[in-house]
Amino acid sequence: MTAGGGFSKEKIELIGENVDRLVSLDVANREFITIMYPPTRERHGRPLCLLAAEKLRERLGAGDFVLIACGMLVYPLELAETDGPLGGAALARALQLGFGVKPVLVTDHAATSMTKAVCRGASLNVTDVERLKKTERTVSVIGFPIDEDEARKEADSLIQDLSPKALIAIECRGRNEKGVYHALPKGRNMNHIAAKIPGLYDKAKEMGILTIGIGDGGNEIGWGIVNDVIKEKIPYGDKCSCGCGGGIGDTTVVDVLVAASVSNWGAYGICACLSVLLNNAEILHDAKIESRMLRECIDAGGINGPSFLPEPKVDGLSEETDLAFLTMLVEMTRAGFQYPDFATK
Repeated sequence: MTAGGGFSKEKIELIGENVDRLVSLDVANREFITIMYPPTRERHGRPLCLLAAEKLRERLGAGDFVLIACGMLVYPLELAETDGPLGGAALARALQLGFGVKPVLVTDHAATSMTKAVCRGASLNVTDVERLKKTERTVSVIGFPIDEDEARKEADSLIQDLSPKALIAIECRGRNEKGVYHALPKGRNMNHIAAKIPGLYDKAKEMGILTIGIGDGGNEIGWGIVNDVIKEKIPYGDKCSCGCGGGIGDTTVVDVLVAASVSNWGAYGICACLSVLLNNAEILHDAKIESRMLRECIDAGGINGPSFLPEPKVDGLSEETDLAFLTMLVEMTRAGFQYPDFATK
């Protein structure tokens, strides 16, 4: 018996488990994901990437709009990290190939040109929202306000205009219980530069829209599901250094939180599971596209977050490591191990 294409239900579950193991592997030895993946998994009860992919399959159809929020600015440069935009572009590509949706990527105003370049690196045509409504195989990239009141108005307008079926955030700065948006590791206050994207999640929750968060450090949108664990076990989780009196942890509660060692990798894990559920190997991009996206990101102003430098790295990990991860993920979802007939006789 098969489910979702050529794979049995049992095989899909096995692949989902292995995808989660890979995307939560602490390659950089940061320790955060080792602490936070188990409680996140326990509260969802399923492989996280597979659960997110299943929820998207339930909700999405041809012509539907999907909002994909991605990236965060690094102070004082106010340039965007490579982690986030690549995951957003990869998910936009996957959802377009898999369902024929119309993706709108939402980011900081300062990161819009870079995000557009990354989308083109993923072989996506980029246009404005009005033209996106009338065309196929295109995406849009828009900036989101820093001011809280403007952000709420923009959230109302976007959701009313597009009626999106899903809202996904990859490496997007969330807010703590005091309404403060923090940088890692100690908790610098970033309210003056952060796009107030949680306002979209407030509105989406009111409207019953599917919400997904992908993060790797605790301050990104989605960690509200396990904020209590962040406060208990993560440095500065209960009290940050900015003086606000709260911790670094986000308080946004989403339908599915994907905990990953690198946020981009969590997005790729969802793409991998979609490729299995829909029996379409093209949904997960390959190392060539990944390399192109990364180079386009750097050339358009992106930086490696830990070093603040325009170098082709993601969260401090080399391009070679990033491409090796993706190659393993591709192999995991496409290769089928089978003994030859003579070995079983």
